[in-house]
Amino acid sequence: MKKKQDEILKFLELKEVKQLEADLRTLTEIQSDYRYNWNDERFIRVNLNQTQNIGSNAKGKIALYQKQIVDRMPKKLFLHTNQNLRRQAAELEKGFENYRLALYVYVFSRYLSVMLLGNFDSEYLMHAKAEMQKYVDEYQDLFTRCHNRLADIASTAVEKKLSDKVAKGHKDLGQAIANNDVLNKGLVDEALLGIGDQIDKMGSKGINEVLTQFRTCERTNVEPFVSCIAEVDRLHNKPMSILIAGDKLYIEQK
Repeated sequence: MKKKQDEILKFLELKEVKQLEADLRTLTEIQSDYRYNWNDERFIRVNLNQTQNIGSNAKGKIALYQKQIVDRMPKKLFLHTNQNLRRQAAELEKGFENYRLALYVYVFSRYLSVMLLGNFDSEYLMHAKAEMQKYVDEYQDLFTRCHNRLADIASTAVEKKLSDKVAKGHKDLGQAIANNDVLNKGLVDEALLGIGDQIDKMGSKGINEVLTQFRTCERTNVEPFVSCIAEVDRLHNKPMSILIAGDKLYIEQK
């Protein structure tokens, strides 16, 4: 029964992702055609409506993925294994991949809606920019919380605790030999200290790999859309001087 439920959930999740990918292709096509039809009222009306619908759908997906990630956020127990840490990180990573796709589609649609609507009033543009930035900040905040939770859990991994103890034992023994005038063997104490350092590094390697892989989800890649809104405001609403000298054009923002 549970296996069947899991299969249904995976199918629904895949369906949602495929819809977002299709919406992204649609937005890309609209943006490509916009340059040739920016003054065609029918093109603007039809595609503005479609773009806004895509944006509303993406906002719903964002709320869904946020909840799923929060629900999947691992709890800190007394002991964990590296295998459990990898599994939990992989689940969160998949959630953030879907979340990032939904965020990208939403911000793209918001930007494109502004361009299709043609309302370049500074107050409206800043409102749209602030709304886009709010969703970006929510993503970054949730990512940071999950990353910190994984890093916190990593410190309780069984393998890490064992390697810490073994490494400390070798270091303590090496240091004891080095400090004892009778037992000081030079190469022996240095070798033991070196072994302790190497074991310590090995214990941290697996954890660092997991966190490094998870950090690939940190960037949202939507910054260009947010910056474009600010650039539109600058070009349409900020005074500037234009100087033409021969075949060169100089623009000075005031």
